[in-house]
Amino acid sequence: MTVNAVTRRARDFHRLGELPDARAWAAANAREAGLRPSAVHDVALAFTEAFANAAEHGSGPVEVSVVGEGGAFRVDVLQAGRPFDPAEVDPVDLTRPRERGYGLPLMQTLMDVVRFEPAGSTRTRGASLQVVDRESAVTRTG
Repeated sequence: MTVNAVTRRARDFHRLGELPDARAWAAANAREAGLRPSAVHDVALAFTEAFANAAEHGSGPVEVSVVGEGGAFRVDVLQAGRPFDPAEVDPVDLTRPRERGYGLPLMQTLMDVVRFEPAGSTRTRGASLQVVDRESAVTRTG
């Protein structure tokens, strides 16, 4: 079973207040790719964390793109600013709860692949979130 092809689509969002619209757009594209409702929820939740971080720590619009191809559905969140290095993030210690800092481990738990790659000297890929073709993620058709 494969993820349905979704031609690469991109949209710019200009402020954190647009998060609900951005999340709905990413989730709609995940549904179009044939992901099961639980996988769509995982994509939407991981996307929420990536978008919020990009909007908070970057500058200018947050560019969101989606693509479904080669057995995977991917959401990229791009933002101008300093590249993000996950090695600089303190590991979460659940014995010492804190108010912030759970987004990265949450994204890594929900997604099959999470990458943070510089996309040039003035833009940073806040996150590349990917769901790989897997029996539990794709809705059966036919």
